[in-house]
Amino acid sequence: MLDNLYTFGDKDFFSLPSELGADKEYSEVITSLLSKDWTVKRHNIWLAAAPKNMDIPVQGFKIHVSATEEEAIEVIHKTVQVCLDHKAAFKVICRKDIANQMASKSTGRSGSGKLITIYPVDFESFKVMIHDLYIATKDNNGPYILSDKRYKDSKVVHYRYGGYKLIPKPKPDGTADACLIQPDGTLVKDEREAFYSLPSWIDEPFKDEEVAEDDSEIKPLAGRYQVLEAFSFSNSGGVYKATDLETGETVVVKEARPYVQFSSLNAKSIYADTVLKNEYKILEALQGSEYFPKPVDCFTEWEHSFLVEEFVQGEAIRSFRAKEEVTLIPFTGNLATAEKFKQQFTWITKSCIDAIAYAHSQGIVLADISPNNIIVDSDNKRIKFIDFEGSFRVDTANEHRDSIPILATPGFTEQSNLVKEGATYKGDWYGLSMVLYSMLLPIQQAFEMNAEFKWSLLEKMVKDSGLPVQVINVIDALSKGLVEDAKAILDELDNITLSEEVADKIERIEEFPTVSSNFSDIENTLQRSLTNITKLLRSGIERKGHDFYLPVDFQAFDTHMGSLAYGYSGPALLLARAGKDIPEGLAAELDKSFAEKEASPGILVGYAGMALSQIELGNYDVARELLSKSMAVPFEQQASNFAHGLAGIGHGFVKLYQHTQHPDDLQQAIEAALLLRERRTFERGGYKYASSVEDNEGVGFMYGSTGVALFLIQLFNVTKQESYLEEARLALQFDLHVGLKPEGHYQWGDSESSQMVLPYVENGSSGIGSVVLRLYQATNDEYYLDIARKIALSSYSLYAAQQGLFSGSVGIADFLFDMHQVTEEQQYKDSALNILERSALFSISRNEGELFPGRTLIRLSTDLAMGSSGIGIVFDRVLNNKSRPLFDI
Repeated sequence: MLDNLYTFGDKDFFSLPSELGADKEYSEVITSLLSKDWTVKRHNIWLAAAPKNMDIPVQGFKIHVSATEEEAIEVIHKTVQVCLDHKAAFKVICRKDIANQMASKSTGRSGSGKLITIYPVDFESFKVMIHDLYIATKDNNGPYILSDKRYKDSKVVHYRYGGYKLIPKPKPDGTADACLIQPDGTLVKDEREAFYSLPSWIDEPFKDEEVAEDDSEIKPLAGRYQVLEAFSFSNSGGVYKATDLETGETVVVKEARPYVQFSSLNAKSIYADTVLKNEYKILEALQGSEYFPKPVDCFTEWEHSFLVEEFVQGEAIRSFRAKEEVTLIPFTGNLATAEKFKQQFTWITKSCIDAIAYAHSQGIVLADISPNNIIVDSDNKRIKFIDFEGSFRVDTANEHRDSIPILATPGFTEQSNLVKEGATYKGDWYGLSMVLYSMLLPIQQAFEMNAEFKWSLLEKMVKDSGLPVQVINVIDALSKGLVEDAKAILDELDNITLSEEVADKIERIEEFPTVSSNFSDIENTLQRSLTNITKLLRSGIERKGHDFYLPVDFQAFDTHMGSLAYGYSGPALLLARAGKDIPEGLAAELDKSFAEKEASPGILVGYAGMALSQIELGNYDVARELLSKSMAVPFEQQASNFAHGLAGIGHGFVKLYQHTQHPDDLQQAIEAALLLRERRTFERGGYKYASSVEDNEGVGFMYGSTGVALFLIQLFNVTKQESYLEEARLALQFDLHVGLKPEGHYQWGDSESSQMVLPYVENGSSGIGSVVLRLYQATNDEYYLDIARKIALSSYSLYAAQQGLFSGSVGIADFLFDMHQVTEEQQYKDSALNILERSALFSISRNEGELFPGRTLIRLSTDLAMGSSGIGIVFDRVLNNKSRPLFDI
């Protein structure tokens, strides 16, 4: 996502930043200086100005200008004046809040800090102009632009060689690389890294000012701290593991670059170096407790500030909660698993209460307590809090509170109270309560949009897990700041033994759990939800500036608004399958998206996916036209996989042939299979399909050989040619080999080498298991049914962090319903219904109908991949025993 800018315009939906108007102050400082022979146009987050009828060069040395928030207007004024003198086109970020965001810690390092971009007309003009800018802005300050080189000792003027005009090289995933033209006329990617670099054919423009640097050895910081490795980088600087050469101890070094902003709810200009120095003071005040790292040093080297603190052993709760010795997955109510969780939960909670109580006794509000900021050393049963960027001392709050950012991790603060009161002692306890809640399931972001279901969900989850009610009571008491009550409840919890046996691994079920459910009630719930989902899709949501509006995933903005996975074709697919008319507004948006922009070839974001929606609508000629565009892309530019490549395109043609029986449609599918055959290599006992335009480490349904196998099975089903079935076997065998573990079970991540365990459709076992099941149907070979059963058991989980079709619990339920349709065994349908009942708890009702949180639970969306259209399709399928989109033809 473009540095979270798609969340700027609306608290409920992803939206384009261009929907926000330009700041009057920013636009007036530009237009007041321009004469009538200049034009000003809004382009995305920019106000772009140029002399009328000017045709800027394709590429060259660009000048970038940064500024602090306090000096932004002054710097814009000075820079525009220089641009006018040199008749150079330029663009300025159009809003103060966006400019601050683009200079903040959370922004990507390679694109940060650029308030103004200037396009000199030629090289000589560039050299003269950059010096004039240097003179004009010599007294101004701004953040260092990491992708560029500073001019002389300026604090705001930078330059790099790059494209003036966008020369895109489309990629199969719907995005494009911005390119430069090499001297021989070929294209090369315009590399935009977080460091300065020049294309191979371009010389440094100011050679006489170059200073030779010896990079052969990294010198100790402050002559004392030898950096060993980087833990992480953000726009404000790095966090490093280092050795203190004076003591021999391992330490953590945190870096802060000047004039990099913190995104703060108090809307103040707060810079990273100021925050770092405050953090050091907080650590000094907390050093009497074992729950906080010991401060070692705070110093400035060159322009950067550094904080040195004790190295903390362990891992953040964010990752610890997913480990085998903690997680409740698959939420079967197994008492050994519940006892395992209860023991970890109890000691961690007690330690965290002691830590926060100590901080409060020292007059310190910790603020922004989240799973990222608590480190667990489970071997020694110790915790430590880290990262005190928003912390402050209450006794000095009135003196310098404005210099401390009000930070918030979505879901871990009560937003309304935080805006009114700032961070408070009570807010710390609420933050801890949500951290503890996240140990059960990390879905706290959803509470920002729907706080009502927080406690009902927790109650159901605790009951399903076999945990005692005291877990709920502790979390509830802490959320209200009732600390003594929470401690008393913890003592009760400590004295409860759920099982003499304590699980030490994730439970691998050998049969599906029997969950006491009224399945008639569940089906009624799903039917009501489906009715309300389709109602909203047909009415749209009232929104200023839109004749018809449906919220979709932000990836539609970056790829294509008509896409199947993230755009308008997903809602259209659900409505068609549910037997509902497509509203004129949605049809108009689809037509508009097709007309405005070319698409990539594939299923998720390209023509092939749009074609699937048109097939469901009965528009076969339109579908054929779209699929033909997919096949027209040159072979060397095609991916192989199902998501973006030939396997998905082939699936589209097979599905179209099933409806039309037109021989040309079948012939195109056969052509896709022949092209795939040219790419296959024999590895790990099966076929792998590589190409030069995709990640060749992909596995699974969307990105690996499994998706190719599905297409070949479908082609066999309509041609009855055994060669396709044999190739499908070998294609699937590759991914099965990757996923088979020495213990005899199957698990997959998002690549061949991944150690992740993913149960989902897009990546993981549910997508692969669904194709294994279809190979069983095609071959009647019990070997594949046995594998499918094993994968179904390993995929099962009553809850998941996200609910969507591609990477959430609904997709798991979709696979289990596949198993029911093929085997006719009720256990699979019952398990699917139980999962869907819990997914339905996440729905959010509006006047127009119902929809769900989409990707990462931070905005509502109607998209197919993670939003309400995909969820609705599964509800409709399970209720009405229908076929499965993408997997069936």
